[in-house]
Amino acid sequence: MTIRSAVPDAVAAAGTALVTGAARRIGRAIALALARDGWAVAVHCN
Repeated sequence: MTIRSAVPDAVAAAGTALVTGAARRIGRAIALALARDGWAVAVHCN
């Protein structure tokens, strides 16, 4: 998995998302898909 830093231009282009429950299954899949589509993603998981 590649982790990118948030760049203001990239954030303005796609948006910012907070994904809770991103450790496994559907939350992880959503977080990865958003990041792949150019969103700046913040995740929360236990």
